[in-house]
Amino acid sequence: MIKRLLFFVGLFLLISFKEEVEVPPSSEMIDYGTYSIANSADARVMQIQGDLLFNEKYWKEVPINLSAPEAVNEENLERWQEWDIIHNSTADGVKYYQIRNLHSGMFLNAASADAQVKQNWELKSTMDPQLWKIE
Repeated sequence: MIKRLLFFVGLFLLISFKEEVEVPPSSEMIDYGTYSIANSADARVMQIQGDLLFNEKYWKEVPINLSAPEAVNEENLERWQEWDIIHNSTADGVKYYQIRNLHSGMFLNAASADAQVKQNWELKSTMDPQLWKIE
């Protein structure tokens, strides 16, 4: 079984109430939570790419990129910049998570070494490209 590793090196999580926190070790991660994932160097957040007016953010295999945070109100970012971190399984003491976008409902899908990470529907036959180890 192939497991993908999501590195949060140089990243921190922005909780929906705008409190900045360091990423907890995976042993301390909760089984379910909603986060914005930001680059600590310039505070750009991970989001779904695409034109909202043409519903491109709902399309399968839309790339993920970094962009300036777009606040809806004082507490929350736009839903395409927020992610559910969902505990899926544990193997040999290591927790694996799925990362689902709040806007599209699609999951972060691992790419080959030379391809960009994209969103996709939940895979039923093999979930390996959608399982992430958080360090």
